[in-house]
Amino acid sequence: MITTKPGLSSRSLRDLYFIFFRHQRKVILFFAVMMATIIVGTMTARKIYLSEAKLMVRIGRESVALDPIAATGKVVDVGPDRVSEINSEIEILRSRELMEEVVEALGVRRFKERREAQRNFAGNALRSLKALLKASVSPIVGGIRSMLGAETEDPALRAARDRYEIVNAIGKNLSVEVPNKSSIVNMAFEADSPSLARDVVNKLVELYLAKHINVHRTAGSHQFFKEQTDGLRVAIEAIEKRVMDLKNEVGMGSLDDQRKALFDRIGTLELALEQTGYALAAAKAKVAALHKSLAGLPKISILQETTGFPDSAKEGLLKSINDLQLREQELLSTYQESNIQVQELRRQIRQMKELYAKGPEQAQVTQGVNAAFQQTELSLLTEQGNLASLEAQSIALKRQLAEARKEVIKLNEVEIQLAQLNRELDIQNDSFRKYSDSLEQTRINQALEIEKISNISVVQSASYPLEPIRPKKATNLLIGLVLSIVGGIGVAFLAEHQDHSLKRPEDVESKLDLPVLATSPEWNSRPSRSGSVSAKAEQAVVRIGDRLRIPRDFGNHWDPLRESMEQAGEANDRPFIRSCVVTAWRTGEGVTTVASQLAVTVVCRQEGRVLLVDNNFLDPRLHTVFNCRQSPGLADMLMADSIRGGTIQATELANLDFLSCGTHPARSQLLSKTIDPGRLASLLNAWYKEYRLVVFDTSPLGDQAQSNAWAALADAVVWVIEAEGLRYEILQNARDRLRQDSAKLLGVALNKRRYYIPAWLYQSL
Repeated sequence: MITTKPGLSSRSLRDLYFIFFRHQRKVILFFAVMMATIIVGTMTARKIYLSEAKLMVRIGRESVALDPIAATGKVVDVGPDRVSEINSEIEILRSRELMEEVVEALGVRRFKERREAQRNFAGNALRSLKALLKASVSPIVGGIRSMLGAETEDPALRAARDRYEIVNAIGKNLSVEVPNKSSIVNMAFEADSPSLARDVVNKLVELYLAKHINVHRTAGSHQFFKEQTDGLRVAIEAIEKRVMDLKNEVGMGSLDDQRKALFDRIGTLELALEQTGYALAAAKAKVAALHKSLAGLPKISILQETTGFPDSAKEGLLKSINDLQLREQELLSTYQESNIQVQELRRQIRQMKELYAKGPEQAQVTQGVNAAFQQTELSLLTEQGNLASLEAQSIALKRQLAEARKEVIKLNEVEIQLAQLNRELDIQNDSFRKYSDSLEQTRINQALEIEKISNISVVQSASYPLEPIRPKKATNLLIGLVLSIVGGIGVAFLAEHQDHSLKRPEDVESKLDLPVLATSPEWNSRPSRSGSVSAKAEQAVVRIGDRLRIPRDFGNHWDPLRESMEQAGEANDRPFIRSCVVTAWRTGEGVTTVASQLAVTVVCRQEGRVLLVDNNFLDPRLHTVFNCRQSPGLADMLMADSIRGGTIQATELANLDFLSCGTHPARSQLLSKTIDPGRLASLLNAWYKEYRLVVFDTSPLGDQAQSNAWAALADAVVWVIEAEGLRYEILQNARDRLRQDSAKLLGVALNKRRYYIPAWLYQSL
């Protein structure tokens, strides 16, 4: 197995030169065609002129907010909307309607003349060819149109189509750009006429300024806003009158002051009613207590009872009881019966009554009106009068409080009505202010429109170009030169990539995994032979080389093959390989040349006798090379029952004998007929006794059965491959077939190798 050297698969500088020089014709052809095309295209291309103009989009009424009293109002920041505004202006500039107006203003005829000039730019030859083609095709097209019933194109439709194409051409050649973070709009238009380019830009700017004003103007806006403002003014006055009438109706000035006064009045009445209630409850309790006390007192009481001596203690006790009862009534008018003071007072009254009852009876009794009863009755009458007064006062307070609360309800209703009216008035006032501002803006717009004033300023008018921007001859030629060189190199590498043939020994070793025994160049010169052979032998070699049409020193290239055969023989315990089959996969690979030169090289090195056998039954040529007879030969020996002598011929070169293929009538049968291998081995052994080396020139493998048979019997098989011939995939299949046939494949002889790199350059690499 062949081991690839490190870096063999990588591309070296020598490999790059090899690819370039191998495909130099393709590179030169591509370079010439490419450069010619670019030169002709550059010289014949129409000249293009560029006219430019610059516009500045200022912050104006279209992009800012103004106060309602002046046109030069306060400017407010519009932030990112500034970018949107400039983009909107660019879209207006690129609108199709604007371009159509430009075409209409400058005239369709002017653009059509330029288009016709462009079409006729190629020259008389192209016009003649076009006229010839038109004359040839027109009858056919006319016949087809008449068969299909097609009508002639309407002139109006044709004019509309021309106009459409012109507008498209303007849009294609017009560029509108805005530099980053700038308010300047750059306009540029390309045309093949400087005057046309300038006129288109001028007219476009002029029409754009008018279009800009119309776009930012709302038709009929002033009248609309005036009517809305007048209507809102009438509505506001009506609402204000309703507010005034409502306030007059309820008799109020300030709603908040009246609400405060009313709630203060309600608070005062509620406090007075609460105090009157407390006094009324106390009066009622006092009257009830007096009634109760009066019921317990007798109207007539004993004034004096004398039983002997007057009893002053008992009279004092009775007076104390009366005083305590009066005190009890006073407490009951203030406190409940469960009160501790009331209970304690009653306990004292009970004790004093018990003491009074235990006293001795008077013998003398004096009766009269009870003073306690009179005093209690007087207090009751007084308290009843006070109670009636308090009840009347409570009724009056309740009536006044109810009236005050009714006034609160009415005040709330009025407040709601006023809030609704004020809210409606605020809405109308807001609308009135907005419409008033809009009315002022429309007034300003009308004034600015009349004066043709906008926020667009012409920074630079359309320029008149004196020099064309295209074609740039120097740039085109430089680019063409670079593209031609790069493209040529690319063509070379593409062709090399698509070529799967074997071109160099390293290709054979990497793709076929076989050693390269020798290489032979494709000769274009006839250098003189060098070597240490006799003059007679040298003359014979020269004559053989002349018949093979190869240089005289051709045999020097096969010394490596001979040395490889010696090394292979030593590996098999032999001094030299005794038999060698030279074969190929197809005809024309150079098998005859390699076989004859191998035999001549061995003979010239005086290494012994050599037998050269022509086993090529398809195309035998060795007999012409060595100027020998063709028959009898190998075919006659193989077809006979026994091997006949006298078939081997001596050549004009000493120690080199030749066995031709023969002319037996049944020779063609040998292409498919298999001879007994034992018979072939016997024949080969007989040759070994007389010759040091037997070389077979065979037909391509697979075309002749004997080729495969000799390959299996021989000590070595040399496979001849023509450089840059078959694809390596085919040769890989052939290699596998040789190994399947048990052929002792020694290696490859690379024939007709081409050296593309010049010698002086190759030596310097």
